[in-house]
Amino acid sequence: MGTMAATGAGCATSTVKGTVAGRAFKTITIAKKVPPAEIKSAADSGFFFMKIKIGQPGTQEEMLAKDTARVSQIHAVLKDCRTPYTKSGKLPYYFYANGRYEKLFHL
Repeated sequence: MGTMAATGAGCATSTVKGTVAGRAFKTITIAKKVPPAEIKSAADSGFFFMKIKIGQPGTQEEMLAKDTARVSQIHAVLKDCRTPYTKSGKLPYYFYANGRYEKLFHL
């Protein structure tokens, strides 16, 4: 099983036993208002699987614009981070919309 902890302003982290080389690895859930510096700090400390919450308040169009800006902001601080857990060495992002988008084509 894994352990959960809060890293600060909205990041929840967990260490999960993974199938990657039989070793434990760290994932992080990034809430909508976590500062980019905290996200970068978590990546620098070994968290490599980024579960990013999307689905900002507003209409579908407003939400998409806000989410696009937020993902771009996160990517700007993580794009040069590397991990030994992926073939490409890049950090994987998982987007968690929690049903906020009405249609898939909005994404």
